[in-house]
Amino acid sequence: MLEDRAESAEPSLRMLRALAIVQANLDDAGLGEYVMQLVDDRTNMEGHPIFWAGLPDGRFSASSNCYIFENADRTFAELVALIAAAVQDTLIEVERVMWPTCVTHPGRWVEVRLSSNSVVWWCEVGSGHISHPLGHLPAVL
Repeated sequence: MLEDRAESAEPSLRMLRALAIVQANLDDAGLGEYVMQLVDDRTNMEGHPIFWAGLPDGRFSASSNCYIFENADRTFAELVALIAAAVQDTLIEVERVMWPTCVTHPGRWVEVRLSSNSVVWWCEVGSGHISHPLGHLPAVL
């Protein structure tokens, strides 16, 4: 349940660690100018502050409901995947930057998925395949 709150909140250390992993992927892909941050939405989900993946100037996209909040049941891999999806959403919706793409199928956008408690970028071409493990993206777009 969403509820408004007046005070500002800070992202947890776990959220910041997850964001750092995603940011390293952006940097490796030559997109280091997009230093992402977690922007406080000033609402709560189940008593936890909600954040969005924001650009350096604070702009973010809420179009796909990729909102981020802590949950005791969420694994670290799930948190990384959630933040990666939110960063990907903000980049495409606000900056029109398609990130990342599949090395095997150039120009094909990949999506984030969980695979055996790790996070991967998944390409849907054919029967689908892992394009890259998150954290190990080649420096190509």
